Amino acid sequence: MFECYLCGTEKRGYGEYFCPKCKNIQKIVELYGCSDTLDILEQTCLRSKLQQQYKINKLVTETDVSHPKPTTKELNITKKSLRKKESN
Repeated sequence: MFECYLCGTEKRGYGEYFCPKCKNIQKIVELYGCSDTLDILEQTCLRSKLQQQYKINKLVTETDVSHPKPTTKELNITKKSLRKKESN
């Protein structure tokens, strides 16, 4: 077995450059052209900084189950208690 030129796995046979999955990618590139395929990949797979922050925030809130979000009432109580401490 030999390494695939694209992904580096050892799943290609003698005389072949790509593994079966990367052959499918090659066929897509042949179908749509290199520049169109690159544009599609950049638009669907890569994220802008804003999209990255949304994803990070979503993951943080999903994994932060042990600390539920405080309700508005709880926040108001906390603010009032902080004001009392500041005034003292």
